[in-house]
Amino acid sequence: MLAGMRLGASAKPRAGGYRLEHFMPRFWHEFPCLVFSKNRETTQTRTTMAVLVPMDCDGDGGLELSDLPSDMLVYILDQLKDTRAAARTSVLSRRWQNLWARIPRLFFRNHQPHDSSHVSDALAAHAARADSAITQLTVMSLYSATPDATASWLCVAAPLISGELCFHNRSVVPIRTLIQELGEEVVEERGVFDLPCFPKATVIRLSLGFLGLSLPPSGVFSAQPSLRKLHLEDVQFHGECTLDDGMMPFLEELVICRVRGLANLTIKLKSLIRMNLSEIVELVRLNAVVPGLKNLFVRLYLYRRNLSSVRIVAEEVEDFSWRTWYDPGFVEFSKMPYLKIVAAPVVFPYGESKVELNQNCQRFLNLFSRIFFF
Repeated sequence: MLAGMRLGASAKPRAGGYRLEHFMPRFWHEFPCLVFSKNRETTQTRTTMAVLVPMDCDGDGGLELSDLPSDMLVYILDQLKDTRAAARTSVLSRRWQNLWARIPRLFFRNHQPHDSSHVSDALAAHAARADSAITQLTVMSLYSATPDATASWLCVAAPLISGELCFHNRSVVPIRTLIQELGEEVVEERGVFDLPCFPKATVIRLSLGFLGLSLPPSGVFSAQPSLRKLHLEDVQFHGECTLDDGMMPFLEELVICRVRGLANLTIKLKSLIRMNLSEIVELVRLNAVVPGLKNLFVRLYLYRRNLSSVRIVAEEVEDFSWRTWYDPGFVEFSKMPYLKIVAAPVVFPYGESKVELNQNCQRFLNLFSRIFFF
């Protein structure tokens, strides 16, 4: 099949000739073709569409496709960013069988909320190779995945990923709908899944569409290389969440955005450098001890009627944005002697609540004895 074809740049195929776009249409419209010469070891890139031509067609001396190095074929499949499409190339010839399993980055789109077996099966096939190495795993569930379907592939993926994990649930739902659901008093219960141990992952990004999440207990992320970035978006918690050095001793970046059901949040991370806490509804208590923090952004739904306390200890912070209610009776900050940039709560020039809100901004600014406006 493909072994009897050549990769040519200027050849004109006869009727019935083959084009690469028949096999990988999206890739070859987005990526420049590769032209190989038998007389030179170097490769050149051109924007012309590459053509697969039969062996009896008048060509320009191009190499047979089977002569391309395996690393180059793997690179081509990797650029598809569609693992299912890459796996289908196994039927083309013996040369292509399981070649996709060498791809370091895996991308899946799941259309079945109750069934993610194709993700688990692909991960298992990848793991069967002795040289298996997954540097990035991205799974997009178009609709609301069930907790069991989510947990099934996560358990398979946990020991395999040595780089980044990205899971986007309900990916077809627009952001404006998620924001609306964030403010609703009653939302659909979607269940809860346990996040397993990822001993080699360095980045975890979870956008869950308000699927419930239970984080693992302290100590499970302590293996090297440890987690450096954790992003949690559109998550349904159930009460409390604690992130400490026993769980993530080398975490440098933490983002928690659009979260429901999180009443008590405790963060004790010495290595944390950047922290973003945004749109966490129903929060009652926040205790953050982050001595190495440099960049802090906070935009919470804090209400005096249910707020117990907010305590933030971040003595090395340099960039501080506070975009929420400030009441010195409930909110406590440590000294910040290295502060360079401060972003205060919004000022309102008009409206019924402008006096109260502007006084809130003034109370916050009074914390800082030396401020330069620009």
